[in-house]
Amino acid sequence: MNSLKKGHYFLNFEDEKQRVIKLTYTKGGSWLPFIGFTNSLCTHLTHMTTGHAPIGEYRQRFFSHLSTSCLCSEAKVQTREHIVIECDMHDLSI
Repeated sequence: MNSLKKGHYFLNFEDEKQRVIKLTYTKGGSWLPFIGFTNSLCTHLTHMTTGHAPIGEYRQRFFSHLSTSCLCSEAKVQTREHIVIECDMHDLSI
C-alpha cells in the first residue's frame, strides 16, 4: 500500500527481516493467515492497524474528555505500542 494513501495513524507490520509487510486481503493476503480468519480478531486487528481501536490514543484524538490512561496504571496514554510491548494486562499470543 502506498504510504501516501495510508492515514497518519496507520500501523505498519514488519516481517522477521524488518521489511514492511504489504497488507492485502486477496488470495489469503499477507496477514490473514496470522489471524486465523475469526471475525472478532480480524476486526480488532483492523481497528488497531488503522488507529481506530477504542484505547487511550484514540480517545485522546476524538474524545479528549475521557480517560486516556491504561488500566495497568503504567501508561499515561494507552497506545498500541504500550499494549503490544509493555502492558501485562493484555495477552496477545495468537
